[in-house]
Amino acid sequence: MPAGVKRFAGERELIVIARPEVAVRATREGVASAVGADITSLTEFLASEGVTLQPLLGVSEDRLKYEALSFTAATGVEVPDLSVYYRLQAPEERLDELATRISKLNVVEAAYVKPAAEPPQMLNDMLPAPEEAPPVTPDFTSRQGYLEAAPSGIDARFAWTLTGGGGKDIGIIDIEGAWRFTHEDLVQNQGGVIAGTQSTDLGWRNHGTAVIGEFGGENRDELFLCVCAVAVVCFFVCFKLKRNLCTFNHLQNFNVWNLS
Repeated sequence: MPAGVKRFAGERELIVIARPEVAVRATREGVASAVGADITSLTEFLASEGVTLQPLLGVSEDRLKYEALSFTAATGVEVPDLSVYYRLQAPEERLDELATRISKLNVVEAAYVKPAAEPPQMLNDMLPAPEEAPPVTPDFTSRQGYLEAAPSGIDARFAWTLTGGGGKDIGIIDIEGAWRFTHEDLVQNQGGVIAGTQSTDLGWRNHGTAVIGEFGGENRDELFLCVCAVAVVCFFVCFKLKRNLCTFNHLQNFNVWNLS
């Protein structure tokens, strides 16, 4: 992390997975069962602890089920039942203890505390060069060992010889914290941020920019080669996400995911 830059602090989340046969429905009015199952243990637990349960993706369970069925009918792809996933809203210091206790309820399949999001690795502590950038971008291809065959790379050059190997007709969702879309290699083929608000943290922005540059930038003048330069890339912010945007219908045109 560059000197003087504060690392972004994400937040942990307590994720609760309800048993599918119970058909839990969590609304602003409270928690109930759509099939009349006895969920007294859950309602009493929430009331006694002063905590609330919310659908993890921000939309109702019935809408998630409908969209899953619609997605499968349109694509033939079976998707998991995301309607059983919830977030328990509680003070951060209580999450671990509450996860242990709620997981023991007979209507709960599992519960765990999801760690706060953070960059998987800091690139380096380099600072920008003080002088102006050269008028012509240098050739950086000699530094791109990851394009080569294993074990040093992913054999991208071979993939380019195959139909679609360069990303044609492929959609990618990159899940990061921030990006610099004004970078000269990131002007085209970008679908923009479709969920969440970018961090202003420089470390997040540098990391996201570097990642998208590796696989989704532009092969301008062959000075820097990207893994799948012609793919269309959209972006999800990995924290403070507007969960109601993360539904199947928003994602069905994307068949490649990148979580870095």
